[in-house]
Amino acid sequence: MNFAKTDSSRRSSELPRKIIEWAILIVIIIISLYPFLWILQSSIKSETDIYLSPFKLSETIDFENYVQAYTMRGARANLATFFRNSALIGALTVFFSVFIYGLGGYVLARESFPGKSLVIGLCALSLLMPRVALMFPLFLYSHLLGLYDTVIILIIVYTGFMLPLSIFVLRSYVLTIPRSLEDAAYIDGATYMQTFMKIVVPLAQPAIATVGILVFINSWNEFSFALLLTSSNASRTIPVALAYFTSIYGSNIGAMFAGMVIVVSPAIIIFIMFQKKIVSGLAAGSIKQ
Repeated sequence: MNFAKTDSSRRSSELPRKIIEWAILIVIIIISLYPFLWILQSSIKSETDIYLSPFKLSETIDFENYVQAYTMRGARANLATFFRNSALIGALTVFFSVFIYGLGGYVLARESFPGKSLVIGLCALSLLMPRVALMFPLFLYSHLLGLYDTVIILIIVYTGFMLPLSIFVLRSYVLTIPRSLEDAAYIDGATYMQTFMKIVVPLAQPAIATVGILVFINSWNEFSFALLLTSSNASRTIPVALAYFTSIYGSNIGAMFAGMVIVVSPAIIIFIMFQKKIVSGLAAGSIKQ
């Protein structure tokens, strides 16, 4: 009987706290979603409706804004060119980041060598370096190496930017994998690389997916270096296209809103689809090391 009263009183005391938590969560969701939903509904409205009733829901749906935004009439290239560049840069950046930092995280988690603590410390220290401090050196060396205005320089830069986060996420997850599984593979005659590919990689899929998704979103959304290190539409990425929308469609905000939706939608969809893997991969970093 006493236990029932205690449990009931405990639940009643937790109820106000849960109500406050849910209220705060709902407010955060509204604040986060409202700008995108407003842009989304504005993108299917006529230009007249946008000016006359910007916050009113559209009574009719008009996709002409998306047609104008995708073709980018009056621009030197259409949106498909920027999409192709962003997709290529994102895919190759993910591939190199996962492979290079996967091996790096595995070595840092399993091996002992002189300077290991220094390497980990330098990775952590690189998180404190502002990217703006790297603009002039990267701009200079891209010219010296003959890589200016190419997708190659953006792949190299984006891969380098994700070094600290990728290393720490992958290293932390590898530490959760029992070493006995790798020892058994070595006993069976597996090489170091075979053990990594056949034992570690399958077990570390949540961390690998986390790194891959974060790397892709970073490369897809990055604007400053894409603008700085390229000069032609043949190499520029989708965020730079937004600058074209503001100039080309400065008097047609409906097409500009449609362009914004087209640009940000892939990153949002990918994050929603794989958010559970991102959480599970990042949660591995909370283990005691």
